[in-house]
Amino acid sequence: MVWTEAEHIHSELGTRSAAQIFEDIMQSSWLRHTSRKANRFNAFLHVEMLHINEALEPGQSCCKVDECVSEIAAKWNTMSEDERKAATDDALKKLSNSRENHQLGHHNSAISTFHDVRTSMDAVKIELQRVNDSMHIQGLKHSSLLFGRTLATTTAQMYLRQANVHPISSTWPSNNQCLTSQLGWRAT
Repeated sequence: MVWTEAEHIHSELGTRSAAQIFEDIMQSSWLRHTSRKANRFNAFLHVEMLHINEALEPGQSCCKVDECVSEIAAKWNTMSEDERKAATDDALKKLSNSRENHQLGHHNSAISTFHDVRTSMDAVKIELQRVNDSMHIQGLKHSSLLFGRTLATTTAQMYLRQANVHPISSTWPSNNQCLTSQLGWRAT
């Protein structure tokens, strides 16, 4: 059905082939669908870069491939075919396995989500501790989150409780009760 539409568009417009129009409609990928297998030079390059970076002193930044590739290529060109095979057999197997694992591996979104939530909760915890320090909030109960109760108790409320102060009735307080009424408590 889509192919017939692509042919119909091609017959009307004629500027592009039906295959190109079909690819546009289906939004096909422009990337290669196959990959080249690992070659011996890539394996040799990988091994040599490991040796070069291991030889660096601690604290120095690692060398990039494009900085060293000409030296490594010159060394590669001086080697015989047997030396190349001997130098790259193990590395070629490891490189092939690494590529295969990369292609066949899957992203574990559950673990990523867990780490995202944990990081977010740590940030919320730090922010609540900062609010606690700046507003003198004494306590925060986990059960209050579930049942909709008061989440925090201010320092002033703690002092009023220690001074045997009880909750205010539902009527609006007078002006002289301003501080205690804002806190929701009154003296007995």
